Amino acid sequence: KQQNNQGVPPAQATDPTTTTPLKPVVTFAVPRSFPPYHSIGKDGRVTGFAIDVAKAIESRIGIEFRYQIHENWASIFAALKDGGADALANIGISPKRAGFLSFSLPYDTLRISYFVRATDTSTKTSDQLANAKIGVVEVNKARSLLEKQGHPNLAIYSSLSDAMFDLISSQVDAIAYPENIALKAARDAGLVIATRGGGMSYTQGYVPVRSGTVLIDMRGLH
Repeated sequence: KQQNNQGVPPAQATDPTTTTPLKPVVTFAVPRSFPPYHSIGKDGRVTGFAIDVAKAIESRIGIEFRYQIHENWASIFAALKDGGADALANIGISPKRAGFLSFSLPYDTLRISYFVRATDTSTKTSDQLANAKIGVVEVNKARSLLEKQGHPNLAIYSSLSDAMFDLISSQVDAIAYPENIALKAARDAGLVIATRGGGMSYTQGYVPVRSGTVLIDMRGLH
């Protein structure tokens, strides 16, 4: 489900008082809550590190982003595939995503880690976690990494909050997710979690645009 400028394609805005075209308008898809990269404030304004990057892009290549708020990542990817949105920020590259998105050079690196309940005092090494029940979010890089490794016991969730709820209620042994995002989400929700087993992997954040979007020259994002 998406809100704000639903299904609006890129457009060339025009100043109503003149015939001079304004900056091209590009629809930028934003998840409702993905701190510290995307957040919706009480005033309805979109903020976060990824929005700061978007503002820099606007200035650098002379476009204007129109933010389109989505409830989850699945909705964002659906909008990018059907043309309802044109760009987003801070996701990793995968073969599936590369089939319908063009990517900039990376601008961020995220550490993916395992998280357990803070009350879980047992020592969980990476080897022990290899057969544990691990919660992952369906469109997150951690899922594809663990599936590639052949992890035998994954629980797949539509959102990080759902995965965290089941972790706290002992429905899964651990969750795997980008570390800074999971820790920020846990603090905001008043949950106490702890990392285990060291960093599982690193993934890089990119600015992708819908393939065929002519208003953004990816060379301008390098």
